[in-house]
Amino acid sequence: DIIENSEIRATADCDISLLISSSEVDYFKKRHGEMRLTAIPPFLPATEIVTRNWDEKPNFIFLGSMNLPHNVAGLKVFLTSVFPKVLIHNPVATLTIIGGGVTDELKQCGQPFGQAVKFLGRVEDLSPLLSNACALIAPLAFGSGVKLKIIDSLACSLPIISTDIGVEGIDFIHGVHGELANTWVDFSDSVLRLCDPI
Repeated sequence: DIIENSEIRATADCDISLLISSSEVDYFKKRHGEMRLTAIPPFLPATEIVTRNWDEKPNFIFLGSMNLPHNVAGLKVFLTSVFPKVLIHNPVATLTIIGGGVTDELKQCGQPFGQAVKFLGRVEDLSPLLSNACALIAPLAFGSGVKLKIIDSLACSLPIISTDIGVEGIDFIHGVHGELANTWVDFSDSVLRLCDPI
């Protein structure tokens, strides 16, 4: 609610606000009446196809700024409810967390896992890390807007495990681009499925 209210205030200060997702424009207009919003598709210049360099190890990536509440909340739940179950079935699984603003509290959530959880902070070039990962996880229970982490991962041909909210505004196809999992049990199952390269 706090994020949505700040977005509404921001639109009031502008002649027009441009959103990437047409479904978000529809959502705001249905919920709040006529607003000065319009949707524009993102411009993604054609680049060379990225070849995945995955070594078939169960190494997962979480990508996002840690000063955004939806990233922090999603990562905490993943570390407390999902990752322990994954490690029971696949003890060599790892999670690399990329993004600035990591707090001591988040580091403490990862501490019980030892070397299985690494915090990298911000990195200059995501491509080598994404191309060598098993999958990106986006365990988001709330949030708004198109998540650039999803677009970055798709650009690197990296499978994604996400909630519906994580892929909002993107034509994500379950079973093609990765897996959609909207309960933590389903999320654990998806992670374990993608651990297996066969």
